[in-house]
Amino acid sequence: MAPRRKSPAGAAQAAAAATPMPPDEMALRVTHIFTEAQKTKAGHRKLHNALRKLHLDAVRPRTPEAERAFNRPFAMCLNHVLGTKRRGPTVDRVLDFVHTFIAFSREKDREMARVERAKHGRAAALANGDEDEDLDDQDFLSNQFAAWIILYLLKGIAARDKNIRLRCARLIYNVASHLPDIDDNLFMRLKTDLYPRARDKEPMVRKEVVSALSILQGTEEDDEPDTVIQKLTELLQYDPAPVVRRAALLHVAPSNSTIAAIISRCRDEDAATRRAAYKVLADHVTHFSQLSSTLLAAILNNGLCDPDATVKRACAELVSGWVKQSALELARLLAQLNVVRTPVAEMVVLECLQLRPNREPALKLTFSREYWRNLTPETTLILRCWVEATNTIEDLLIEDLAYFLQLHTNNMITNEDEQLDAPLTFVVQELLTICLQADYSDLAGRKIMFELVRNMIESVMVPDDLIPPIIKLFRLISVDERDFIRIISETISDIMDNSYERRIEAGDATEEEAAMDEDAIEDDTAFRTMKCLVTVRHTLEATSQGWMADSMTPMHGLIAELIVPALQRYAAAGDIVAQCVRCLGLISLTSRMHAVQTMGQFLGYATLMSAEEDLVQVNVAALSVIGDLMVVYGAAALETNPSRVADVIARNIQSPVRPLSALAVEAAVKLLLSNRLQDPKLLSLMIVQYFTPETQSFPDTYQCLQFFVQTYSTIPANKQHLATVFPRVLSTLATTESGSKATTLNSIGTRMSPWLECSDGGSANLQLRVTKCMLEAALDGAHDAGDLPLKPALQICSKWLFDGPTDASTIRTIRRLLERIPERSVDTVTVKAIQKLERTLVRVYPADADAAEALGDDPEPVSAESTAPSTPVARATRTPAMALRKRSRPGSSIEASMPGGGDAMLAVTAPAPRPAAAAASAAVRGARRGLHTAATPAARRTIATRASPVPPTPDLNGADATPSRRPTRRSARNAPTNDDSDLSDIDDRVAGAMTPGVLAGGRRKAPLRGKPVAPPSESESGSASGSGSESDDDEDVPTPRASRPQDIAALRRMAPKQARRAARVVEEINDLLANESSDSESEGAESED
Repeated sequence: MAPRRKSPAGAAQAAAAATPMPPDEMALRVTHIFTEAQKTKAGHRKLHNALRKLHLDAVRPRTPEAERAFNRPFAMCLNHVLGTKRRGPTVDRVLDFVHTFIAFSREKDREMARVERAKHGRAAALANGDEDEDLDDQDFLSNQFAAWIILYLLKGIAARDKNIRLRCARLIYNVASHLPDIDDNLFMRLKTDLYPRARDKEPMVRKEVVSALSILQGTEEDDEPDTVIQKLTELLQYDPAPVVRRAALLHVAPSNSTIAAIISRCRDEDAATRRAAYKVLADHVTHFSQLSSTLLAAILNNGLCDPDATVKRACAELVSGWVKQSALELARLLAQLNVVRTPVAEMVVLECLQLRPNREPALKLTFSREYWRNLTPETTLILRCWVEATNTIEDLLIEDLAYFLQLHTNNMITNEDEQLDAPLTFVVQELLTICLQADYSDLAGRKIMFELVRNMIESVMVPDDLIPPIIKLFRLISVDERDFIRIISETISDIMDNSYERRIEAGDATEEEAAMDEDAIEDDTAFRTMKCLVTVRHTLEATSQGWMADSMTPMHGLIAELIVPALQRYAAAGDIVAQCVRCLGLISLTSRMHAVQTMGQFLGYATLMSAEEDLVQVNVAALSVIGDLMVVYGAAALETNPSRVADVIARNIQSPVRPLSALAVEAAVKLLLSNRLQDPKLLSLMIVQYFTPETQSFPDTYQCLQFFVQTYSTIPANKQHLATVFPRVLSTLATTESGSKATTLNSIGTRMSPWLECSDGGSANLQLRVTKCMLEAALDGAHDAGDLPLKPALQICSKWLFDGPTDASTIRTIRRLLERIPERSVDTVTVKAIQKLERTLVRVYPADADAAEALGDDPEPVSAESTAPSTPVARATRTPAMALRKRSRPGSSIEASMPGGGDAMLAVTAPAPRPAAAAASAAVRGARRGLHTAATPAARRTIATRASPVPPTPDLNGADATPSRRPTRRSARNAPTNDDSDLSDIDDRVAGAMTPGVLAGGRRKAPLRGKPVAPPSESESGSASGSGSESDDDEDVPTPRASRPQDIAALRRMAPKQARRAARVVEEINDLLANESSDSESEGAESED
């Protein structure tokens, strides 16, 4: 039979399939698919099929050119998505479409491989799934395409745009997660390109890089120097962004080398990271036996004590997964924790016994008599927590409870194994705590328990750790307070009477006791003394009566019979002395008379500076007693010098023994906040300790200081104290800090500045006071702050605004101090700080600003005889920045020869017309700020009368002539009178101070360049005066004042724009003054004619 011929349509389809698709059409179809993919995820499956078909058609002849024909339009569409700056669901849909397409293609390749194997008779093997692992080893088209995408995306991992880096890293992770394995070349490319991006400045980029690096972990050998796991562990511990640490925590594989880093995140500063750490532990650590006791205790302690409720809940879920509501598993967990030494064990049990909504505990426990008889530390803790949680003792009588208590107490006393001492003591202590929850309404059971507890107090074999619960239980079952104190006093006397020493003295000792050596007798006496002191101390803590109450009378004799002899006999035994000090302190807290008598003794014990453990105990006891007594009574009631108490506390704060230093800081905080002690030295020491970097390594001390600083600075009454110690604190820190002291002091001063802000408007005076003290300390070494650097002091002061009422005398003092700054110690930063401080002072004290603009000098005020009685006088000062440049330069001062023959300094008087004064001040301030301010005629008249009035001078006829209110300048052909000469000379001073190039005659002149004009010599001035004496009608014109170009140059160097604008405004004012002067001269000539 002849083969069937193909139809023309079928032949055309076969030819089209064999012919590759044109590049333009391929690009158009791929672009259309990407366009549809960004609209919704619902059609992604259909688009995967279409793109898969295009991919297979394009690479049907598996050649590099064919693969490039598909990869190129795919990359162009991907570039458009990666480079867009817009964020939203559209971009996320396209990125999801890309990596899901890889997964879809891989699954299709595996199906095709299974079909091919089925054709070769291997269907049975495929049905059993034995060949699925072999399929991963084949080189599928999807694997090659995924590798190409990863290599292509690595080119954009270092792009400048953060969006491109972020999306490339995210897509690398998503695509690489679909690869069964990674070849060596691709592995090295990923490791080489992703490692630098782990230090990217964008946290989100680092997060995606961590995810991409997690694909590579587990594929390296252990002997490699820099593995991916090490890099992830480093990012987990030290990356500053919480989102990066959390990503590393979720992606790092838990192992022996990474478990410590994972557990360290249980103390992360970010609550979400801590919560994630416990979730990772719950997923990977299935049983607590996989952890050591130290790591287990750290995990549970950090989680159950966490301040965040969600973290605490995550830790509770971790414990619940380990225990699984089994009392046996809980006991095993407690055994691994070592309940005797780990306080967190109680929190674990309480968490497991949390009541459910139906008021039933999470664990089902039954306590039989056999359970009570064979108690261990773990089961005793569970029993005690059960009693506290449910507030019930399962139908247990007081007689039975006393029986079990006596049973385990006897086991503890008769035990000879030292390793069992702590567990047995713990069991008895927990039983005593359980006894405190019992009901003693049954008199028979109460009497049995009373006798048992009394025997336990008298027994010297009972450890001192059990004395507090025994005393509490004995107080509970006693009839009243008087009976409790009486029995305790009798018990203490019996303990001391049964000592070997007293029995030998009384003749009641046996032969063996009489044959004992002196050391054994002394040890027995010291042991009994210590037990009695501990009993007395806890008795005083348990009672609510004062020392002078009638019920406390039986214990009054213990001071002379027990405490004082113990202090004298065992002065070298620190533990006994410390117990005596605590007993005396408890007595003094309820008796002021005893407190006054023993306060000096406590201060003496607190000054024992030694690193020996026994003496440290004495210091700690004495310091705690001093702090309590000062808070209760105060220094005045204790008849004690407060400075001595402050010195003792300060010495202990600086002690190298950390427990003693922490206790001293706590005592100082209580006394300073309660206002029982206000000592500047102690306050400055506390602030210095707060800013010292070494203090931050001790969290308890630093937290106490942080609370003190935040609380103390908010109390208005403490603002003055903080202002007093401000310079001293900076000076002390300047001598102790290392590195850049100026930068450190500047930052510290910035942190201390808010402490001087007052809500009642007194901040300005406080800041001015501190500024004055800091400048005096920097220049003269005053206020106990001689080592305060000048530069940081000026930088700190220049940041203050001085808002509120200010003291003029303090501002003048600050200006004088600024002028005393030596020029050799001034750099650019200091000059800027001086200028900023001066501008602030000018703003808060405008009168000084007007005087500085008008005169440019620092004259002294005129005497009372030469000043108008009703005119206030304001002193003019020189700008400190200009004074630094004018010092030690010729021609920098302006001198004036007054009519009296001697040199007199000028003073500036306030102008009479109020509107004119305001306008003139605005004009001058505008000139200082470089603003164009219009000068009104009233303002010009006010500026012209800035000089102080001079005394009246007799005229030619012998009568007193009052000087004119508005002085005028006259030419040489019309000589002025003595009064006019004086006022014109004053006007010359004003004009010369405001701008260069303006002469006394009022005519303008080009600004002088080069050297300043020298003042007239003595011969010239003498001749001029001689000619004036020959004729009263003709006097010489006052010598034109020399310009001061060096001052203007200095201003221009400091602020060129402001200087030029100010000079222009001042020149306009002088032009107006000159025009008025010429008008006045013409009017005067007409009147003479």
